[in-house]
Formats: sequence, structure tokens, C-alpha cells
Amino acid sequence: MCLNRVDCLDSVITARMPGGGRFHSHCTVAGKAILAFLPDEEIRAIIKHGMLRFTSATLGKYADLMNDLHLTHRRGFGNG
Repeated sequence: MCLNRVDCLDSVITARMPGGGRFHSHCTVAGKAILAFLPDEEIRAIIKHGMLRFTSATLGKYADLMNDLHLTHRRGFGNG
């Protein structure tokens, strides 16, 4: 959930999310960083309704997401 938004005048890409808005966890760096440290059962429960693709870079397959989450967990941080 987006709690607050601060617009940057120098930003190249801007995501317009109002306060209180939500992003799907599988398609944001912050969401994937959180998912990476959850047990696999919880990840499956969170994404059980599917993985919508919002851009060509959005992971749309469970196996691809899990590979990305395992890498994120090993590194200790998410990477967009």
C-alpha cells in the first residue's frame, strides 16, 4: 500500500499512485523484497489469484518470480 507520494522533478519514470493505493507485490521492487523473505507457502497464498502483467518487464510466471525471489533473498536486496 502506498502511504504517501513525493513527486521528483528530475524523475525519468513516474508511477502515479495515490495515497492508499495498492500495487501487486510481484511487480514492485519493494513487494518482491518482502516476498523474498516469506515462506514459499505464504508467497503462493499471496499470488494465488494470478500474476497480472502491467509492463513487458513484469514477471508473469510463478517459476520466474520464484527464481527472482531466491536471487533477491541471496543478495539481501531487491533489484528492479
